[in-house]
Amino acid sequence: MKRPEKPRQLGMQRESRTRRLTVAVAAGALVASVVAAGHPSAAQPDAQEASVGAHFDQQIATSSNLMFGLSSWPKIDPRYAEQVADSGVTIARSDVYLYDIIPSREVFEKDPADWNWHPEKPTETTNDDDIDAFNDQGVQRMLIIHGFPEWMGTEGQTPTWDGFDDSLPVTDHEALGEAYKQVFAHYLDKTDYFEIANEPDFAMEYEDYADIYKSALAGMNQVSTDKPVGPQIGDSEPEWFERLLADPEIGPDIDFADWHSYGDDWSANAGAYRDVSAAAGREDMPLFVTEWNWSPSFEDDDPLNRDSPEAISYAGMKLSGMMDAGVHGAMLFGSNDAPDSFDAELRPPFAFIDSEGNLAPKSAAFRLLSTSLGLGTGENRIMHTTDSGVSASCSAINADGQRVAWAINDTGQTVTSSLTLESTGASGDVSLAHYVASEDNDAAEPTDTETLSVDPDGRVDTTLTLPPHSIHGVVLDN
Repeated sequence: MKRPEKPRQLGMQRESRTRRLTVAVAAGALVASVVAAGHPSAAQPDAQEASVGAHFDQQIATSSNLMFGLSSWPKIDPRYAEQVADSGVTIARSDVYLYDIIPSREVFEKDPADWNWHPEKPTETTNDDDIDAFNDQGVQRMLIIHGFPEWMGTEGQTPTWDGFDDSLPVTDHEALGEAYKQVFAHYLDKTDYFEIANEPDFAMEYEDYADIYKSALAGMNQVSTDKPVGPQIGDSEPEWFERLLADPEIGPDIDFADWHSYGDDWSANAGAYRDVSAAAGREDMPLFVTEWNWSPSFEDDDPLNRDSPEAISYAGMKLSGMMDAGVHGAMLFGSNDAPDSFDAELRPPFAFIDSEGNLAPKSAAFRLLSTSLGLGTGENRIMHTTDSGVSASCSAINADGQRVAWAINDTGQTVTSSLTLESTGASGDVSLAHYVASEDNDAAEPTDTETLSVDPDGRVDTTLTLPPHSIHGVVLDN
């Protein structure tokens, strides 16, 4: 993440959207078509033939409540913590910049209790009040520790990395390790996950990052080895992650995989990270996509990143694809756009909530999946789903044991589809609650609740009506 003086480029620019693409994930569990229309839009399905089948006896992946995260830069204003949590957001990701905490060697040499934990000037560094506001709403926290101050290197030297973020090659690794030790200790009890730097593969050589990681980890391990710590990779390809895992001084202490994914790669290339982890003997490695959205550029100001109703179906397809692929947690890149917030001019292109406290349309996708379908409470077993005539579909057994399923319509017309829930394990009469996330519905309340009879094989049949660019989900209560 770049310093405020320079607009931040979020990862690598993706290919042009003006192409047709068909993606299949997890043996056909998610199939999405994208046509040339400026934004992702599935081929127009035939409403007469649309059908979805959820097979609750065939698990294909495991995911978690941390799929519904928000990665905010500029950092999200804590005054919006309640609304953000109400939308179903379960984890917030933000930054701690060392150049704010210890801007000079003079400050560094003070007692750490006297470090600059609450900078007086406006800053992007996450402070205790920021975290407390979200923790009080039950939102977990992931912190990126980075922003290496100039005094940690050779002052006056021409930077070999990005001069607006990590200002020059670090030469004082002893100071770096101590800085990470103290910052880690300060935030330890308030934070659930820690990252060492952000998108280093776009800013430095691998060897430089490996040295930084080792020094940082050595300091952090003096405090605790119980909190998950991991490297951050900007690229969706796992080349650097594979090298880090293979390093005997780094690999054993990597607690999760972590990368970014923008555009219409519905699975976020999770299979590649899973394969690399498995090859290193880490089959159970948690996979985190710590930034995702449609476009990785502040300059595009693309409505699909913020206030387009089409973002509802886009978010549904991206989240569903990542869950089908076994991603453990994911963070949408977004913030608030209040004009009185720090770095206000950078905020509108990725606004998740506006200055009046109104949530962006795509928040309805979060609320439906995280809250209404109960996927935001714990571990979810993702089940095999088949479909025809809809843009995508998915099903799961949530942490409370409820059978849930949903379909996505990424087109501009209403689609009606049959839904068959197979092998539900239910009998007799059951209650089926319907929720819709669309331009006109925020999924806060059921659109319908029906009582249905289960056939002898545990099968339940119903009908879904999907408005344009919407998600229709159901919850089965026995």
